[in-house]
Amino acid sequence: MGRANFLFIILGGFILISGISLYYHFENRKIRDNVFENARLRVEVLNGCGVDNLAMLVSDELRRLGFDVVETGNATSYDFKETVIIDRTDPKLRNAHRLGGVIGCTRFGKDIDSSLYIDVTILLGKDYLKYFPSLKNRPRWMH
Repeated sequence: MGRANFLFIILGGFILISGISLYYHFENRKIRDNVFENARLRVEVLNGCGVDNLAMLVSDELRRLGFDVVETGNATSYDFKETVIIDRTDPKLRNAHRLGGVIGCTRFGKDIDSSLYIDVTILLGKDYLKYFPSLKNRPRWMH
């Protein structure tokens, strides 16, 4: 009976380790695929709330997520209360929904302009910390 239990434990351990290995393999593949898909989106980041260096800080966060940030700057005013993602190339807003799905933003608009070299613009409002909470812990001089 002791030998059978030992073999059962060994077999169970092997199955457990194989299952964990397969799980991590597919999770890593999913992450790689998402980063690859994100890299296809050309993103413009505009500061619409007046926080110093916000467009640059958010650009860094988006790049860490695999997005291709090609433009940063300030919006026409700093009066934006809410963050909005504007699709520049797809009338069905698929690009905006892709970025929104990653950061959790559900406010979308479209302003199709084929002369721009961007797919989406993220216009950062005063609620930006809802979508980029890691910026809350930045030293004061970085804001």
